[in-house]
Amino acid sequence: MKPGPEHLDADYVVVGSGAAGATVAKTLSEAGYSVVLLEEGGPTSDTPFDADVWSTMRRLCRDNGSQMITGKALIPLLQGRCVGGSTVINSGICWRVPEDVHAEWIRTDPALGQTISYRDLNDHWEMIERDLRVSRVPENVLGGNNVLMRRGAEALGYRGHVIQRNVSGCQGSARCLQGCPTGSKQSVALTYIPDAVRAGAKLMPRHRVERIECKGNVAEAVSGTCVDADFRPTGRFFARAYRGVILAASAIQTPQLLQASGMGGSGPVGRHFMCHPGVSIVGLYEKPVDMWFGATQGFEVDEFRNHGIKIESLSLPPELLVLRLPGIGSKLQKYLENSHNMTLWGAQVRAKAQGTVSRGWAGTRVRYSPNQEDMAMFRLGLKVSAELCFAAGAHTILPGLYGFPEQVHEMSTMVRLLDGLTDVRQMNMIATHLFGTAKMGSDPRFSVVDTRFHSHTVSRLWIADSSTFPSNLGVNPQHTIMAMARQASHHILDASVKSR
Repeated sequence: MKPGPEHLDADYVVVGSGAAGATVAKTLSEAGYSVVLLEEGGPTSDTPFDADVWSTMRRLCRDNGSQMITGKALIPLLQGRCVGGSTVINSGICWRVPEDVHAEWIRTDPALGQTISYRDLNDHWEMIERDLRVSRVPENVLGGNNVLMRRGAEALGYRGHVIQRNVSGCQGSARCLQGCPTGSKQSVALTYIPDAVRAGAKLMPRHRVERIECKGNVAEAVSGTCVDADFRPTGRFFARAYRGVILAASAIQTPQLLQASGMGGSGPVGRHFMCHPGVSIVGLYEKPVDMWFGATQGFEVDEFRNHGIKIESLSLPPELLVLRLPGIGSKLQKYLENSHNMTLWGAQVRAKAQGTVSRGWAGTRVRYSPNQEDMAMFRLGLKVSAELCFAAGAHTILPGLYGFPEQVHEMSTMVRLLDGLTDVRQMNMIATHLFGTAKMGSDPRFSVVDTRFHSHTVSRLWIADSSTFPSNLGVNPQHTIMAMARQASHHILDASVKSR
């Protein structure tokens, strides 16, 4: 006889344990409410992180790191799927949302100025920075990849700075993307989730939420499937929420959950998908760089942020770097032999294009194509990245553009080549930082949640992740996701007091 479904209950059920979900769970549980925190992925504290990329992808990333955005070009999309979400596999970069971006939000919808004021967000950032020990990368673990970018920026007079990260005691392993092997990165798996559990929250890994259960227009519970370490079903569960359900499952999973629950017609669910596509340049130098020592990302140039780009250093493990190098066979082997003399720097683009997220017959479907405005930003990002490489002393760059020369030795040549870069399919890209698929706003016709993060159409349902953001940011979003989630938690607590 098959066992019945597992039953859970709490004042609040939080779906997703990444930056947003962990922040909400901590805030609500420390306020004295019972919380169940549901996470599809597995725990990250039971075994050490492996340097092997395949093991990491399989254990920590959604679909083994193989997700793709479809459109005019295929663009890889990387998301964490584990306790702590993407905070476990990102570089820990902490940026407060720029004031000009926040001002854009308020101009678009003035009501947001009352519910997510910059003053409130500043208060949250200050607390988060203390909790997560945010500081600049120490000089002794900056490493050659980051030092050379700083040298290039100084030579060109471009504004840049050592990156602020939620890291304490970095050992310079350059393994942020595989999970920090020393526990120095202060992911929410090591900070806010243990805080929430100490305050009484119940963490439930390997619980995949598949539906929001409503009675009338009131969210009362969620249901789904328990899975094993290989995401094979092991049973069913039902989690009742006496005061409310909070979705914090990401700008990809949150809209799909709404759609699966019959809420796809509630405003623009799954529409307005935005991201930061990235392109990169590899530089080759006479002397060793050794990108495998130092902070994974330790220096950035924001001189051109108002033009939609931010340049960042990035250390990739050899198994991923090989995907960015030209050639096969002996040619590729020759490049790998010289990989200790390489830098890798990328341009993060605040793209204008928008796409959609839905559930297709084969699973998640993200449709998105950069537009011509974005192409201009890609060209600028590649140009600036190349300038930085040559200014730092590179003798050769590898632009990574299909149909173009694989090596460039002079900046004037790169400028001429970029004039011919007109098609997104010519570029080697990856998409990170996801936004907008359950937008916040005062008008239900154009938004999914109101200015206090509550659903326009379903009572006792809140959304606290970056799907609510009115736009992309142009900077790394984790810090703002956490501040916005904390603000959402305060609105949830206010609603709870009023309902008593």
